[in-house]
Amino acid sequence: MKQLLPFALTITMVSSLMTSPANGEIVTYTPAFDATLRDDGFDGTFDSGGNANPFNSIQRTDNVVNEVLFFEFDLTGLDSSAVVESASISFTILGTPTASGNIDILAYQADGVLTFPDDGSRIAQTVANYDPITLGGGTISVVLNTAVVNGFLNSGSYLGIRMQGSETNAATDIRGISTTAAGIPPTLSLSVVAVPEPTSFALILVSVLPAIACRRRKRTLK
Repeated sequence: MKQLLPFALTITMVSSLMTSPANGEIVTYTPAFDATLRDDGFDGTFDSGGNANPFNSIQRTDNVVNEVLFFEFDLTGLDSSAVVESASISFTILGTPTASGNIDILAYQADGVLTFPDDGSRIAQTVANYDPITLGGGTISVVLNTAVVNGFLNSGSYLGIRMQGSETNAATDIRGISTTAAGIPPTLSLSVVAVPEPTSFALILVSVLPAIACRRRKRTLK
């Protein structure tokens, strides 16, 4: 048994290196900024809007107006080897939603700076959709598409979230970050796992192979 101990210890060490963050660490972020941009005339061009609002509006009336809400989250502290296992966004709805239109949530590659009106034209992918009537008012949480979130994490250090009406008659108001109103500011929650990089696997192999070779030599001598 004593002869096998180094090998057993090495295998234990390797297993620990490969699975130590397996349970997933929950990290949360509030936006670097939030903003509402307004497309007057519904022609695809954002004509007005701004940030530092006590609340942000989402409104869509086809051929009239489209108000879109933007958040950008600074993820520079997230390890480059991190993989998101689950993602959600929580926010506080002001009042009780009465408009029937659903809300789309999209992700886009962000830079942490409100660039008006360019942020409205960034390529975005849908990560969730919700019915404001069903979820009601107060603080709610919406689960995001993990695969899409991971794709944007690999592209840069800021993750943008865009919320807009998916159909006409969509309308809702969401608490901003610069307010003392009841509820919480928009909060992004990620469950992340660190995946060893290729160099880490190389180090693991370097530590394991001598132990395996030693064990085989001892078996041969017997």
